[in-house]
Amino acid sequence: MIVFTLEAQTVPFTVAGWIMGADDEFYVRYYSGHTGRYGHEFLEFEFRGDGMCRYANNSQYRNDSLIRKEMHLSPTMLKELKRIIEDSEIMKEDDNQWPRKNVVGRQELEIRFGNEHISFETAKLQSLGEVQESNDPDGLRAFYYLVQDLKCLIFSLISLHFKVCDIVDDTEWVVLFYLQHFIYPGSFLDV
Repeated sequence: MIVFTLEAQTVPFTVAGWIMGADDEFYVRYYSGHTGRYGHEFLEFEFRGDGMCRYANNSQYRNDSLIRKEMHLSPTMLKELKRIIEDSEIMKEDDNQWPRKNVVGRQELEIRFGNEHISFETAKLQSLGEVQESNDPDGLRAFYYLVQDLKCLIFSLISLHFKVCDIVDDTEWVVLFYLQHFIYPGSFLDV
């Protein structure tokens, strides 16, 4: 794990190809991939503090091509994303005892939240059983469940935004409604 404590007046630095300044306080990037029979296959998404959300999925299976999606999130959606990350307590974890990347692949999670910056790297986890058999089951469990929540969120946003955009004007409210009533009951909307 790499932990950075950032000062308020730091010089801008590059993270995953983006220039970030001291005023950008929030960034999340997840990557899961491997190189195998069909070449480099991966899933990657990122959320930025300015509301930009990007998704990429590269699969060469049956000659599929790279899929890229991009959308902007509302401040309410970013607030909920921050709450999910805070509730996971992932910022307290350390990946020193987690399984290292292997032939199955690797996962990376990078989060910049306020003045904290963490970066995790571990092997691709196929099941919760692998998590429980690790040297740090509690920390890896927090990572595992946070990644599941983030994947659920990004797939819901993409599905609603790009498939039902004609029917629903503000797709984020549908996702927020779903999260409030089914995933985190009564957590963030007073409506």
